[in-house]
This record gives sequence, C-alpha cells and structure tokens, in this order.
Amino acid sequence: MNTPTTQPPHDLTAEACVLGAILLDPDALPEVMTILTGAEAFWLPRNEAVYRAMLQLSSDNSPVSADALISALTNHRDFATPKEVENHLSAALGENGRSQPTHFARIVAEKHRLRLLDLAAQNMSASILMGLGDSGDIAGKASDEMSKAVSGGKAALISMTDAFGMVLAQLQSRKPAFMSTPFKAFDAEFGGIPDGACCTLMGTPGSGKTTLCIQLLAHLADQGVPVLLYSNEQTPMRIAATLLSQRSGLPIHDRLGRGSATLAEEQAAMEAAANCGPMPIFQCSQSLNAREIYAQAKLCRQRGVRVVYVDYLQQLAPLPGMNNEAERIGESMRLLQAITRDMGMTTIVVSQIDKATSKGTTHAGDAKRRPTMFDGVGSGKIEQFSDCIYSVFRPHMHDPVDENDIEGWKYRRSITEFSVLKAKFGPCGSVSLRFNAPTMEFYE
Repeated sequence: MNTPTTQPPHDLTAEACVLGAILLDPDALPEVMTILTGAEAFWLPRNEAVYRAMLQLSSDNSPVSADALISALTNHRDFATPKEVENHLSAALGENGRSQPTHFARIVAEKHRLRLLDLAAQNMSASILMGLGDSGDIAGKASDEMSKAVSGGKAALISMTDAFGMVLAQLQSRKPAFMSTPFKAFDAEFGGIPDGACCTLMGTPGSGKTTLCIQLLAHLADQGVPVLLYSNEQTPMRIAATLLSQRSGLPIHDRLGRGSATLAEEQAAMEAAANCGPMPIFQCSQSLNAREIYAQAKLCRQRGVRVVYVDYLQQLAPLPGMNNEAERIGESMRLLQAITRDMGMTTIVVSQIDKATSKGTTHAGDAKRRPTMFDGVGSGKIEQFSDCIYSVFRPHMHDPVDENDIEGWKYRRSITEFSVLKAKFGPCGSVSLRFNAPTMEFYE
C-alpha cells in the first residue's frame, strides 16, 4: 500500500499573479522586491527562474518585458524552447493580480516561510531518529532555523553574551569601525565616517555639499569601497568633471563651459582619468523614489556595494500617495535608514537647508548663523533616522565683492566649517577647511 504524499505549502495562483502584475506594470517590481527579496520564495521552478530573470534585468537597468525575459531564459534548464517561455509568461498574464501585486507577494512569502518551517521540523525529526547528535543540540539548531523562517530570513534573537563575543572579536581583529576621509584633521578628531551608519550631510544651496561628498566618495573608491550613487541634480558627466577637476588641479567645469582647454590641459585631464583607474562608483541615471532605491540597494549589496549615496533628499521622486512634503521626506528618510539597518550598508544622504538660513541671517551682532540639524522641512524625522549629521558651512559665501581687497575676499569665501552636529558613535565639533572654487576641491 502506497503512503499518500502531500506537497509543501505553496500557491501557484499567487505566484502567477505576482509575475503577471510585474509584466503588466514593471514599476510594481521595486515594491514587490521589498517583500520578495529573493527568487527562492517561489515554489514552482519556472516561476523562480522568471522572477530571478526579472531581478537581473532590473539590476542591469534593462526593461522588464516579455521579449527581454524570453531572450534571458532561452536555453534555461527549466524551459526547452523559447515558445515554452512565451507560453508560461502568457499564462501569468492571464491571472488578474495587477491591482494587488504586494498582496499576492505576501502570500508567496508566507508560503515560503511555511515551507522553511516544515523543512526545519523534518530535518530535526530525521536527525533525532538517525542519532546524528545530541537531541538538545539538534532541537536548538532547528529552533534557530524556525526563528529565521518566521522572521522572514532576518536574524533571530541575539543574546547579550553573543553580542559581547561580537565586540571582543571586533576588538581583536584591529579592524577600524570608521572609514577614513580625505581630511586628516577630521579623522583625527572624529575617527572618520562610521562604517554601516546612516549619515546626513546638511548645508545651504551652493555651500559645497555635493562637491565635498564627491571628494569623499572618490577617496573611499580609491580604497576599494564600491559606491552606489543617486543624484537627481548632477549628471554622470558633471560628477566626472568635478572628479577630474579635483584630481588634475584644473578648472574642468570652466574649460567645458568655455570650450577653451589647451592641449596641455587635455593631456593633464587624460592622465588624471587614467590615474583614477577602474573607480568603483556606479551612478543610477534614473529618477527613483526612496522605496525603489532600497530595492536596488538590496540587489547591489549582493554585488559587493558598501556605500549608498543620495543627492539629495528633497529631490527624490515622490512616494505614491504622499502629497505632504514633510510626510514624504520623513518616509523617504525612514526607507534610506532601513538600507543601513537591514543590509549593514553605509548610507550618506545630502539634505538641503532652508533658503532663509542661506542668506546669512545674523545673530548677536556680526556672527553669521550656523546651520543646525533642525533647519528645514522634515528636520525632525531627518534627525530621528540619522546616526550622524554633518554640516558644511561657509560663513562668508555671500559676502559682496571687496574691490579693494580681491585676494582677501577670495580667501574669506574659501573658509569652510565641516561640522559634526550629531554622532551616536563619538563627539561633536568641527574642523576648518578651505574651498578652491576653480578646481572644486576642499583642502586643509
């Protein structure tokens, strides 16, 4: 007599609805990715293969279309011919999941969790029956696996004893918990930028926030730290021009604008570009919202990216259903902080301060007002979700030209304060820098 077998928990209709919804509206993929982070959540191997191909296309900034999927899955082990891929996609399109892709994604995720729980229980029973170790150890291992399944793959509860062990291991490794910056005085005072922290850099318009960050990111890239860069304000060419200015000592932006570079300057720029080597800075040229950035960061984390840079917070694409600016900024900041919390990546977010502050309002006579972490719309949420807050302040940036002392005026305009306004990992304070406007570079 044959013993009846039961299949593991799954829902093929929900799986097809998820895939069909993405095919009908590829913009649904980033939101689905916040629930289904990996293709292994799909039970049917063909569905897993299709979703994995969708993730790969999205990671490559390629359109997620039926034609692209047919091309990607041709010769895949689960499909004998391109026609089989086409038929499978057509069947998925026949399911009506377009209006609720996240609803069906949650069903798929829940079924995956149930399969993991079932597998952990089976492994425990088999290990005990076969005498593959102490029953207490086997049960403890199964409990860890079950906790991981219930939490959706996230880490289970960690005892303080284990946490002590992590701290001691970090101490013994002698590996710094900070990443160095191009500024030795800043590193000596504050250690650098905390690795695995959510950091916000604030400043008024034109103070050099982006320029300073580009200099910092290039310094990290020189150390082999891969960076994912989002900017709705600066094109890849403009950022590259700033980098070449900093590396060559030439006013590249001026020469591009005037079309007046000499042959010697062209040669110097070419040498600077060659000396940069294969710099691991990757810029996304699409206009994304914070939820989409979170989803793409998850994919890039698997490829070794350690730092996500966003320039700037107030210019991110709007989140669906959020029209209130303060609400939108707060939710965007929460999602960006989640990149650090969920993936252990360093997130650097540029935030613009109110224009009223940038006009140099005076307090106590002649002291120009320095920015605070509470300047600007949504500042409360920015402070709440930031591990560290920095500011760039040039007190004489708006001083009128002094015709009697041009050199003195230029010197005063270069004076910069690079400050730590909030730090969960160390002291607050500031260091003095200078800004060379023609070469777009800060120096000590």
